[in-house]
Formats: sequence, C-alpha cells, structure tokens
Amino acid sequence: MLITIIFVFGAWPLSPVYAEQHIHVAAASSLFAFLPEFKMQFEKLYPYQLKISLASSGQLYRQIEAGAPFDVFISAHMRYVTALAQKERILSHFPLATAHIALYRRDMPITNNLTNLQV
Repeated sequence: MLITIIFVFGAWPLSPVYAEQHIHVAAASSLFAFLPEFKMQFEKLYPYQLKISLASSGQLYRQIEAGAPFDVFISAHMRYVTALAQKERILSHFPLATAHIALYRRDMPITNNLTNLQV
C-alpha cells in the first residue's frame, strides 16, 4: 500500500487558511493511529493548527470533487490521486509512506509463491 499526500487546489498559500492559521487535512481513516502524533509534532514546529477529517479515500475524493475546503489530502489509494491530478484539482503530490501486507494462517507453511494460496 502506498500512502500519498497531495495538496488540493486552494492549498497554501492561495487559501484563506493562511490567514486563519488552520490547515484542514482530509486523511484516509487507515491512518487513524498515526495522525495524533503527527498533529502534535506538526503543531509544535509550525504556527498552524491541523483540523483533521477522517474517512475512506474514496469518500474524501468525492468530497474534494464536490468542492470540500480541504487543504491537504492524504490518500491510501493512488487511483484517487491520479484522478485528481488528471482533472487538475491538485497543486502537487508525493509519496508519504509505503506499507506491507502480511498473510498469516496458523496451519499453513511459509511460502514465497502465492499462486496456489488457499485461504
């Protein structure tokens, strides 16, 4: 899984968010455990308060399409980033993190070949 952060149109420094000292972050709900620490560290370093909205990447994508006033979108799926970029709805984007998925089954031997995986 690749987590991507993008800056939607209306983001710094074009947005009134600069004057308000708030940055509205739309983040994939899979990042719930990571965001409180990120928010705390960010607010220590910068004179802005983060307002975080959590939902699925797809829901946040649809909200951005409908004109939601987000400044930053942290998506768990590249397809939404790509779609927003193609529609010229973002200023820039970059990978934030990658993750690995582990498969486990108590009675299954370890294998490097997932072709015949039985779940």
